[in-house]
Amino acid sequence: MRTSALALREHTRLAEDEIERRVRERLEWVGLSKVEDMKPASLSGGMRKRVGLARAIAMDPQYVLYDEPTTGLDPIMADVIDRLIRGCRHRIGVTSIVVTHDLQSAFKVGRSRGHAAGRPDRVHGHGRRGAGVPRSRGPSIHGGYE
Repeated sequence: MRTSALALREHTRLAEDEIERRVRERLEWVGLSKVEDMKPASLSGGMRKRVGLARAIAMDPQYVLYDEPTTGLDPIMADVIDRLIRGCRHRIGVTSIVVTHDLQSAFKVGRSRGHAAGRPDRVHGHGRRGAGVPRSRGPSIHGGYE
């Protein structure tokens, strides 16, 4: 629980009892209500991913950036993580930005998708433009919104 509460302690003026309540609540949201006293080394890969998600959403952010959230997980745990990402959108209204090579995961979590392919200096995108989402005019990404 100590690491999950770090950002709240460093960046808010919340009372300690409110910090502990919020951390317990977020851990419960991700299905880890009984791990507050466990050491990080004793957590499985899926549990670590969920603790990381609980830590991120403890601050009630507007946006969460996920970098390969299902990498290294078995298909069942990957599906759990995908459902948690979708659940965050519904529960706290967060916008999720997911960077992944896992297309199944991308289709499970996304309401709108943009994707890019190619060398970093010549990236091109594919798909339809989303409502109100302009195509990028920058040198790196040239669209790719669905």
